[in-house]
Amino acid sequence: MPAKPVFAQLTGQSREFLDAYLSISDAMPANVAAEIKNPNPVISYFAIRRADREKIIGPEQIRILLRSGEAMNRAAAASAGRHVLGPKSVDALAPLLRDPHPAVIEAALDSLSESV
Repeated sequence: MPAKPVFAQLTGQSREFLDAYLSISDAMPANVAAEIKNPNPVISYFAIRRADREKIIGPEQIRILLRSGEAMNRAAAASAGRHVLGPKSVDALAPLLRDPHPAVIEAALDSLSESV
């Protein structure tokens, strides 16, 4: 019996994360930029992270996402903040240290620690 790929056995939230990641990893750069505003926070998260890696996202978009009502968007923007905002990232990321979501705080701390 041939072995099934591991991802074929995933269900629920794990499957949702993998599907979102795969949809963004295969997308064209223009589509990645559009997916940043996707109502699905998981797809949006991966789009923001890829946009950061490929330098598709700008400082104004990051500032808007840092104020997003969705924690996944704030966390992804905090992760991208250091690279996109440069020296001004400390001012933009410091307020996130009081965020109610632990993932946002962790992302902000990671980004801020890169500037030390």
